[in-house]
Amino acid sequence: MTEILTEVQRLGASVARDTTAIVISDDNDRGRRFFNPHTGERITFLAIAEETGGELTRMEIRVRSGPGDWVGPDHFHPFQEERFEIVAGAPIFRINDEERPAEPGEVITVPIGVSHIFRNGGREELHMISEYRPGLKSVETFFATFFGLAADGKLTRRGRPPLLQSVLTLWELRDYLVVTRPPPAAQRLLFPPLSAIARLRGYRASYPEYRGAPSGQT
Repeated sequence: MTEILTEVQRLGASVARDTTAIVISDDNDRGRRFFNPHTGERITFLAIAEETGGELTRMEIRVRSGPGDWVGPDHFHPFQEERFEIVAGAPIFRINDEERPAEPGEVITVPIGVSHIFRNGGREELHMISEYRPGLKSVETFFATFFGLAADGKLTRRGRPPLLQSVLTLWELRDYLVVTRPPPAAQRLLFPPLSAIARLRGYRASYPEYRGAPSGQT
């Protein structure tokens, strides 16, 4: 149990590193543009599930110049295929624990259920288009929730989302993303009771006040 909770705390640190702030440029882009000053990562939703009838979700990803750390925790999507179109830069992907570089013009397809992660492996800005099929509202909710919490200063002194908040959000949005550590079997065992405790303590899986979080998803 202690080892599993330690993994969740480590995960919280990873999420916090990659969700330092949310920047909204104007009323037309509320909930669509996100910026992380720590990693230099910029995300813009180009098409969301509601607009495509659930066919796809598409977003633009830009990561600042210079080789960097892995973006986010290792994870997989249980119901979605993800495609990365490399526009510029030199990303390095780790797919099923195997690393491989990619170059502009390539399209990297990650099948449903396959673990993956990426980083900027070059000295110029990394620019990619990411597309999920089918589209899910939980994609938008995931980013809005973690970026919104960080922007509101609702992190621990170590700069992490509270443990119970991370568990609750990850468990509720597991149709979009499942982290590989702690193991999914352990998550299925422990996350439901921990999520119940989180709700009793006033946490919510998502917050409608954060731009981009669907009001019906809590």
